[in-house]
Amino acid sequence: MRLDERSDGARVRLRVGDRLELALPENPSTGFRWQWTEPGAPVCRLEEDRFEPGGPGVGARGHRLLVLAVAGPGAARLALVLRRSWEPEAARAFTVEVEAAPATP
Repeated sequence: MRLDERSDGARVRLRVGDRLELALPENPSTGFRWQWTEPGAPVCRLEEDRFEPGGPGVGARGHRLLVLAVAGPGAARLALVLRRSWEPEAARAFTVEVEAAPATP
């Protein structure tokens, strides 16, 4: 399942073994980066974290792609903030509630 910034505040139902992708707009050249405040452990486990440029050229806006594996059953909250590391206030926040059921046999 792939979610983007329009999924802020959503509740998703997944099964153990599923993967969840979060694609959030980011422009690291400005210093703004997505940072975890609640990573969803132990229900969710981060497998990949990379920046995907949106176009050619230095400073191009793109997306932070976070790929998570559903590692166990239960409820989890995924929460991130978009902020510069040297500033105390976040520019944006993003949350998703995950409900994970056991894998089907």
